[in-house]
Parts: sequence; structure tokens; C-alpha cells
Amino acid sequence: MKTTFKNYYLIQHPKGEILPHTMSFERRSCISNFLEGSSMTWNETRKLGWKCLKVNVNFEIL
Repeated sequence: MKTTFKNYYLIQHPKGEILPHTMSFERRSCISNFLEGSSMTWNETRKLGWKCLKVNVNFEIL
């Protein structure tokens, strides 16, 4: 069984790794999950290479 979640947002590390704990259907929620407990702003992290990507996520039950 395959399920697709369309139009979700995830944070991408500057080296290309995805942070799955940031997955959210709202961009604002995704960024706030990422910045929770941090003293940096989103603009500061963007300058360091972090990105917020809009993705489709596929889950397959084996």
C-alpha cells in the first residue's frame, strides 16, 4: 500500500540532508519546528544555506 502526502514542507541541510522532524503541511510550522529552542532567525539560517522545500512524500507499507 502506497500513500502520498502532497505539498508538504521540509527543511534541507546545506549539505543536502533532509530533516524529517520538520515535516509540516504549512511552511510557517515547518520553520518554527526547525527554529524551536534556537536564538537564530530564519533569515540568518538561510544565509548559512538552510532551505525550506515544498515536497510530495511517499510512504509504502511493506
